[in-house]
Amino acid sequence: MSIRCAIVDDEKLAREGLRILLERCEAFDLDVIGEAENVREAKTIMRRARPDVLFLDINMPGKSGFELLNDVDPDRRPLIVFVTAHPEHAVRGFDASAVDYLLKPVSDQRLTESLRRVCQRITEREAVSRSLAMARPVRILINDSGRRTLVDAANIVCIRAAGDYMCVTTRSDELVCRMTLDRLVHALGTQCIRVHRSAAVNPEFVREIVSIGRSRYRIVMDNGISLESSTRFRPSIRRLAARLSG
Repeated sequence: MSIRCAIVDDEKLAREGLRILLERCEAFDLDVIGEAENVREAKTIMRRARPDVLFLDINMPGKSGFELLNDVDPDRRPLIVFVTAHPEHAVRGFDASAVDYLLKPVSDQRLTESLRRVCQRITEREAVSRSLAMARPVRILINDSGRRTLVDAANIVCIRAAGDYMCVTTRSDELVCRMTLDRLVHALGTQCIRVHRSAAVNPEFVREIVSIGRSRYRIVMDNGISLESSTRFRPSIRRLAARLSG
């Protein structure tokens, strides 16, 4: 299981220390995709990179870690592990549905325990998502030059950016709309995996994945369409490869 992590702490040394600890956790497949020193930067990382877990300090200049959570839709919030020097906020931290509450300085053993909890929570979330996906088909309304089409997510092969537009390729058609890729991917849920800043694929239609060097890959779809991944989405490629090999 690959875990995309982000660190939010106003102290640079604290961020660097936690990053080193995370990099030493070889038992887990971790990818530290960003760091932030305040709430504003944290929101940007959450919006652009969509981390699975946020290692979040509480007391920071400007807004606190708790205020960050209040500003974010709970349904779009990553898992939260508080990392702080203040034990008095622990109860409030767990009330905010945090996975864990770590006190500085963080030990390797304590961080390992926390990551196990994160893995368990991710597994539970994925199980719920799969259950919901099986319970009802996901459908999305696409406005293509005035033609409104209701598309089953299961029939979408891939989505590619084309300037200000998105090309949605289905098994039988290609539609163009002005929805953002973020919005489309969020609406399609587990039916769609992001492989590039400007592309996403349906795993069910991936024919092969070919390495093209420097942690980048070419994803070939059943209909012959070929897309390239970016290094930022390496965890997505690992998930796709696991599905193909399974």
